[in-house]
Amino acid sequence: MRPSVDYIEIAGPAALRDVVAAVGGSAPAPAADSTVEIVDLSGDVYATVQYEEVDLDGWPYMITVESGSDDLAPVRNETLRIVENIKQAGWRFRLTSDAEDGVLIADPQPIMTCPSTNFTPLDSLKECAVRANLTLANAIELLGTPGALALPDAIATLTGELAELHEVLCVESIRAHVDADSSDGQTFSDGRPVGTRIQLEPGVQWVQPWSADPNSARDQPQIVRTIRTQSNTLWRIVILRAGELHAVQLEETLDP
Repeated sequence: MRPSVDYIEIAGPAALRDVVAAVGGSAPAPAADSTVEIVDLSGDVYATVQYEEVDLDGWPYMITVESGSDDLAPVRNETLRIVENIKQAGWRFRLTSDAEDGVLIADPQPIMTCPSTNFTPLDSLKECAVRANLTLANAIELLGTPGALALPDAIATLTGELAELHEVLCVESIRAHVDADSSDGQTFSDGRPVGTRIQLEPGVQWVQPWSADPNSARDQPQIVRTIRTQSNTLWRIVILRAGELHAVQLEETLDP
């Protein structure tokens, strides 16, 4: 039967500090190269936990749990509990057992810091850039290779990649930083719209995305395009100033 335990607390410098596996109660966190006792409710020590800095096959730290008990199961259980808690601090473990000596060893090695939800808009922009670069480069290569779209699953694969890119660029990157119920995602910080949609005629729209930089040459006064719709009507799309778009219907029409 597993002994009742007041507490198990394991900690060390930096990443392991304040990592506690508490079964009840707590105690001051030990420093590196120190020993923590695992005590049952009667006050008897049934195991000790030692945290030490070592250099063992590239594993810089070692946690040793040692017990005089013939039954290693409870010691293993408590060690695994310690390991699980320390994993949450961004460490990984290799756990070994020596049944003859009654020793369990967990070798933690620091990896990347714990994942944080506090990533910035710039982080999202970087993700968009790398995803767009890979996906669009693949699309350009595929579309530029004669017969490539006829290969098995070529279109399905490309469609899947583009759909994933669409989700990241158009949904995830914004919703990560702007409330879904807010209109903030529709405007830049200076109040300009991120895009303007103009309906030319029923079923025909022109969508103009704007640059985040209000001084971008793409958004300066200019004729964007002259287009002919299916109704044979000629339209001229004009940028009046950054963030402001106008559509002019021309008098003449073009022959089909």
